[in-house]
Amino acid sequence: MLSVTEAQQAILANIKRLEPETVSLLEALGRVLAEEVTAETACRPSTNSAMDGYAVRAADLNRRGA
Repeated sequence: MLSVTEAQQAILANIKRLEPETVSLLEALGRVLAEEVTAETACRPSTNSAMDGYAVRAADLNRRGA
C-alpha cells in the first residue's frame, strides 16, 4: 500500500498543466482563470446613491402603530 506522500508524488508525476485558452464568457462557466483579471476603469466613475440601491428585510423594519 502507498503512503499518502507516495500517492501524491505518483499523481503529480503523471499530470501536466493545460495550456491557457481564450473562450467566450458563456463557455467560461466551470473554468478557472489562468491569470488575474482587473478592470481598466471603475464600474462607476462617479457615485450615484439614487441608483445604487439597498435592501432591507420586512422583519427588520420598525413598524410603529402596528
